[in-house]
Amino acid sequence: MRYIVFLIVAFSIIVARENPFEPVKTKTLKTLSHKSPLKEASLKKEEKEVKKLFRWISLSVAKEHIFLKTKDGLIKNFTIENPKKIVLDFKSNRSFKTKRAKLKNNQCIDEIALGAHKGYYRIALTFKKECDYKLSKEKGGYKLTFKPH
Repeated sequence: MRYIVFLIVAFSIIVARENPFEPVKTKTLKTLSHKSPLKEASLKKEEKEVKKLFRWISLSVAKEHIFLKTKDGLIKNFTIENPKKIVLDFKSNRSFKTKRAKLKNNQCIDEIALGAHKGYYRIALTFKKECDYKLSKEKGGYKLTFKPH
């Protein structure tokens, strides 16, 4: 019996790592050098940044456009100066605290702010550089397309 216990303890000591909290080192696989359509499509997907601001609105941010996914109707849109911003007002009676988020992937927009007002909510997108933009209604929301000067 002592012999069996001794073998179990000895075996567990031999197999155990020095530091169990340190991750196990693994070998990385080499990537294929040829370009396939699937690989290019997956790279394009990685360039998008998705931000779910609330359960009823989310953003899909890419280098040249931002898609606002919402069912709420756009009341008005305009720009302001110093700092330059695009302002979008959507009809809604929701009440919430103002929310801000930095955007990494877009070439023209640096930050988005979302705030509640009486009868509507406002989205303000702050420019990081001079860009032209186009707003279009699409299925499921609104798309802002940007073109730098």
